[in-house]
Amino acid sequence: MDKLIADAINKFYNKESTQEEYLSLCKQEIILSDSLKSYLKTEKISYENTNEDEIWPSATFRFEFEPFVNNDFNISYSSKLMISKLAPIFYIQHEFELENIDPKRTTPILDGFSTQTYSMPQQEFDAKVNQTLKQMGYNALDYQEMNEIICDLDIKTEPLFGPQITVELALFHDLLELCPE
Repeated sequence: MDKLIADAINKFYNKESTQEEYLSLCKQEIILSDSLKSYLKTEKISYENTNEDEIWPSATFRFEFEPFVNNDFNISYSSKLMISKLAPIFYIQHEFELENIDPKRTTPILDGFSTQTYSMPQQEFDAKVNQTLKQMGYNALDYQEMNEIICDLDIKTEPLFGPQITVELALFHDLLELCPE
């Protein structure tokens, strides 16, 4: 496990910090930089902060790209950016969705997600976000790092997502159940 992640987990889950410090960080607002907003406007990528005005250990932004349509082929692309308030880390997930027009289909929609991009606009967006956030002192996490299990963590609350605590749960969600609903 990365030292930065291990230090943040020790700080918040091994009683090195107070509840007040935890909540103070959760109250901080994370906004996109002006250069990133300008880029999004130029590239016609719409976005929203999905947990704006919430007291939460992370900020989550959804980005919608212009869909690609060619005859019956219609695909939409989106990306999700999660920025932790507990440690200078972030995670980008790219997604796609299209109608399944196969007459023998078993599901009406085909979709998927990955840390790898599915289109050039997503790839350019990924590069811009990584460059911007790294300049601000943040480190990117990949899928394996986000889903790494944290062993020997003594949490008194029962997490909603199951008994195994991951880096995502510990540093992007309110595992301590201190944030107001």
